Amino acid sequence: MDSREIFEKSDFDGGLKRPLVLLMLVSFVMVSSGCVAPDARMDLREVNDEELAELTTEDFSYLQQMNPGIRSAFLNGSSKSTADIPYDVREHDEPVEFNGSHYRIKQRKVGETEELSVRYIGERVDSNRETEVNFSEKDEEILDQIRYQARRSEYEAPERIFGGDYTPEEFRKSNIVDFDEVYVREENTTFLLEKEEVRNVTTEVYNYSSQRVANSTGEWAEKLREEYMITLDPSNHSREFLRNATEGYYGEETPEFINTVEILRDEKAYRETEKSGRWIVNYRNNTYWVEASWDSLETE
Repeated sequence: MDSREIFEKSDFDGGLKRPLVLLMLVSFVMVSSGCVAPDARMDLREVNDEELAELTTEDFSYLQQMNPGIRSAFLNGSSKSTADIPYDVREHDEPVEFNGSHYRIKQRKVGETEELSVRYIGERVDSNRETEVNFSEKDEEILDQIRYQARRSEYEAPERIFGGDYTPEEFRKSNIVDFDEVYVREENTTFLLEKEEVRNVTTEVYNYSSQRVANSTGEWAEKLREEYMITLDPSNHSREFLRNATEGYYGEETPEFINTVEILRDEKAYRETEKSGRWIVNYRNNTYWVEASWDSLETE
């Protein structure tokens, strides 16, 4: 696994999308062996336009899996739904790539509604069995969730929750809710769905609107550089430390680490919290994506 896999879209602000598997593994091994986990982490990774855009853009397929009706917000400019959207899209205006362009999505609460929440525990099973069901339009949202998981080759969790919130009319039209156990086959994968619960819920209704912010990946990357690009002067840093950072630095908060973080924190970050940050950096006339986290470094 290279450094780009280590620090790809990590959980610096509550919106975990792609967990830092290697860091978790390293921490687990160190703790298990009686060692103390490193206090400082930094990754300095050279990126092109496509990679920079991917690190700062939400995946549409994930957005649609959370909010199946969101497509109309892109096609028609707005949509109305009870479904939520990803944290970074909602809280940080992170754009979504759709048909080659980049859009920001705005969420506005417009009311509440009484619905029935249906939840199934879905498990991948080694079977070709399939329950014959004439799924309603609303039931298709559950199928979309299953299709999304079936396409993810890295999905290894034995169980996952599938379901949706139905209006009383949608519930009456549903065919899947009559089954306590359903076999669904998608993408050559069979899921066994076992009904977990049906309960009444009060659900918030949102209006979603979209605004195009870039017509292409290259245009979005250039906008990011214009707003966030900072320059690292090699003379202000240990050459050995920066070389280690390009391979993924995990260790103590050394003077070299502290000096680099303090220089970064004096500039505008793409994202920053008290103990972590992400920056877009010009280093030796190339674009780098920098992610760092620390434990005891004093913050203002």
